[in-house]
Amino acid sequence: MFVRLTVGTVGRNPKILDRITGRAEASVWNGKKWTAAPVAAPGKGNASTFGAVTCLRPTFCVAVGLRRSALGTSQLSGFWKGKTWHLVP
Repeated sequence: MFVRLTVGTVGRNPKILDRITGRAEASVWNGKKWTAAPVAAPGKGNASTFGAVTCLRPTFCVAVGLRRSALGTSQLSGFWKGKTWHLVP
């Protein structure tokens, strides 16, 4: 089975140019349609974005991006396990 994932950001505020706003998002293509693959928020008051994803197999993909908190911006990784995302700040 071949699975395709796409990642990005939802809820981004285009009026705020100097920092990350919104939340990382992903969708899965099953060969017939795209379905949202919910990504957990990286904590209350934090923003996140995914910029790239790669899959080693249908049940193991890695996405990378950024996380923004009151302390600043840091790297963010997400692991897809076939049904859910696990974030690693």
